[in-house]
Amino acid sequence: MKTQVIKFLRGFGYAFRGIFTAICKERNFRFHLCAGLFVLVLSAFYPFGRAEYLIIILCIAGVMGTELMNTAVERAADKPDGAYSPYAKEAKDIAAGAVLAVSGGAFVCGVWLFWDMAVFHEIALFFSKNLWAAAVGGAYIIASIWFVFGFQKKE
Repeated sequence: MKTQVIKFLRGFGYAFRGIFTAICKERNFRFHLCAGLFVLVLSAFYPFGRAEYLIIILCIAGVMGTELMNTAVERAADKPDGAYSPYAKEAKDIAAGAVLAVSGGAFVCGVWLFWDMAVFHEIALFFSKNLWAAAVGGAYIIASIWFVFGFQKKE
């Protein structure tokens, strides 16, 4: 019994290591991570209830989970000798298509939940009256651009 519990708990370690690897090596995963955080911060301006937050969390988790699966397919399909395989290419393209489909659905949910001109006006007023918040927002955008495009863990 104790051995089974230890094996079960080790599985969490492997999963967290996989997420950490994706953060370090996958630009698209870093993009989705930053976008998800941005959406959560932006949601503070809306009078969302539990159902809306559930949709947001499921969309973020779905996109990130699909991106992780895409990365796994890419790693599994790539041959160590670099030889071309049309089946590997198709598998990678299909996995990327899955990310696109889930991301498209999340985008539609986001537009549906967030498109409110009155709230857009409220957000603009907030940032124009609170320059510290505008500076923090600008810093977040700059840091996100660096994190997505400039960050690469050395192997």
